[in-house]
Amino acid sequence: MATRDNYKIQLHRILDVFLSVLAFWIAFLIRDQFLATTDGLATSEYIEATPWIVIIWYGSFAFFNLHSHYVKYTNTHHLRRLAEVLIINFALLILCLYVVKVKDISRLVLALFFAIDFVFLSLSQHISMLGGAKYPINILIVIIGSKEAAREFIEFVSRNPDNPCRIAGCLDLDQEYVGKIVANDISVMGTIEQLQDFLSREVVDEIVFAMPIDKIQEAQRYFAIAEAVGVQIRILPHWYLRKFLATRPKFYSIAFEGFFDYPTLLLTPTPFARGSLLVKTALDYLLAFLGLLCSMPLFLPVILAVKIASPGPGFYKQQRCGLYGRKFNLYKFRTMVVDADTKKAELRSLNESDEPAFKIRNDPRIIPGIGFFLRKRGLDELPNLFNVLRGEMSIVGPRPPTPDEVVKYEPRERRRLSMKPGLTGLWQITPDRNAMSFEKWMELDLQYIDNWSLWLDFRIMLATVKAVLLGYGA
Repeated sequence: MATRDNYKIQLHRILDVFLSVLAFWIAFLIRDQFLATTDGLATSEYIEATPWIVIIWYGSFAFFNLHSHYVKYTNTHHLRRLAEVLIINFALLILCLYVVKVKDISRLVLALFFAIDFVFLSLSQHISMLGGAKYPINILIVIIGSKEAAREFIEFVSRNPDNPCRIAGCLDLDQEYVGKIVANDISVMGTIEQLQDFLSREVVDEIVFAMPIDKIQEAQRYFAIAEAVGVQIRILPHWYLRKFLATRPKFYSIAFEGFFDYPTLLLTPTPFARGSLLVKTALDYLLAFLGLLCSMPLFLPVILAVKIASPGPGFYKQQRCGLYGRKFNLYKFRTMVVDADTKKAELRSLNESDEPAFKIRNDPRIIPGIGFFLRKRGLDELPNLFNVLRGEMSIVGPRPPTPDEVVKYEPRERRRLSMKPGLTGLWQITPDRNAMSFEKWMELDLQYIDNWSLWLDFRIMLATVKAVLLGYGA
């Protein structure tokens, strides 16, 4: 059934690309006919942009499997996922248009395009879910095995009433088990030798091997039968491995991965979403480049203001700990006196945060005027963008700690080093953040790692603008 439904997915994908192009031209017409304050827009530029929309939108829909027919999303989940994909698409579109020198695209058109496209694609998905286009209605599964693992799997599927899966039955190694009820009225339909005959008669999407593969003679032959028919194979891990995975720390993601072509089971403490993480990295470089391009005119005035207020360099370099504790030099605008680090020990008694963090609300080492202004608005962090371009930091992530803080970490606190540090994050967008306890700070960083998504990064970036305007850094 999955194979037969591929053309439906393809048609839905093509329809959504068409709707996106339509949304783009509707946005153009609204801006050109109703909101334009000049003689009109250069139509040729928008014609040049259209093929890029087709390529990027179709490619992203396929890459992120937006029209997945195997996973059932709630409306809220789908809207959030759709917004993530559109944000990525627009970033890629802007980058491509910049590279090919298509410059006269109105920002208002792009904003209208995003809003209209989001509405169109949301309606497209909603209509497909309401109508007869739920593909497939049932995902039929045949289970190889009839013992404990098969029983657990059947009960698990049956517990979820919204699960689109329907188990057709079980096949066992022994003839004596044929007709036996395994669980929830699911019985053993025959032996594994009858697999090919069964697949030729019935519609099946998946075969689940619920017994150890080494117990099945000529298991490779049955894999080949499934492969020839085009049926997906799912293998349940052995009992002891299932129990371990069921009780693993919830923040660990699991995947099978080749280690130099050697198959291994990988548990990683950060979200195992390689496609999204790859997009995050690409966006980091793009946003850091654009950020430096836009902020570079500020660098010289800020450096001069710092030098006038306090003799010494305009930049400040400090060693910090990045991914998994790797040390790197963090760059900032200098907001403290030159010998601030040597005075830290003297001021330890004034520390308003709990160890190992060191925070003083009105730190006497801060340069009067310009130093307080830069820190209040978070502008002293702008040179961090160089660290992002060097691959040492991300735009969003936990703040990079100093090595003397890291040596005092408890084991669980070191997990905040399992994701690349960021220029902004949940701590930075929290009002009165400097009064926050170290434990709460750690909780926010771990919460970010455990719940990371591109949508969360986008929300944090929007909240960062608000934090800069309201001066949360004070």
